Amino acid sequence: MGVDLYERIGLYKVEIQERGMPEEDKEASSFMKLGDFVEDCMKLDEKAFIQRHAEAYFLHHGPIGKLQAAQVSHATLSSEFSGTSPDRPFNPKADFLVFEVKQRVGSDSDDTIWLGRSDSNDIIINDASVSAVHAFIRKGDGGGYFLQDMNSMNGSFVDDERVPAQGVGGPLGLRTGARVVLGSVAMSFLQVAEFRSLIRRLLG
Repeated sequence: MGVDLYERIGLYKVEIQERGMPEEDKEASSFMKLGDFVEDCMKLDEKAFIQRHAEAYFLHHGPIGKLQAAQVSHATLSSEFSGTSPDRPFNPKADFLVFEVKQRVGSDSDDTIWLGRSDSNDIIINDASVSAVHAFIRKGDGGGYFLQDMNSMNGSFVDDERVPAQGVGGPLGLRTGARVVLGSVAMSFLQVAEFRSLIRRLLG
């Protein structure tokens, strides 16, 4: 695949103050853990895997306790630079949070995938830095994915380029391996082939 997969998705760590997350906040987040996909990855072909899960994924490094609930008023996540110490040993099965890029069951919003802190979104990211309705994704005619900001308070970025708000500029395309930041939450965007390859490499 050319560039090493680890480099493409940017395996970064985060450092924050440890705070617990209430049970209701855990339930409101539409995430899974990387380990949840292992069995299906090994036994299903790509088509069946897509039917059960999704064609694309956001991958975030850090257990759910590191996503800070909305009552926290300040930015909460930051990249870990050299010299900092991890708070516990790295466990890829549990430490990678996965958000499936798809509409929730029963959605009536045509082909739009909504992202934000509110539980009305398709992809729920319960972090203080993420707006209630932060951004949306649409799939283009050629199969690519495009991200548009919804005039969020803390902005959206793709590979360090700010995503224009709706009505100000057009959406930005998401290539597999792109680094996507919503507020202070940094994630990697992976299409299904790279996502399955990562699972096999880390957990197979």
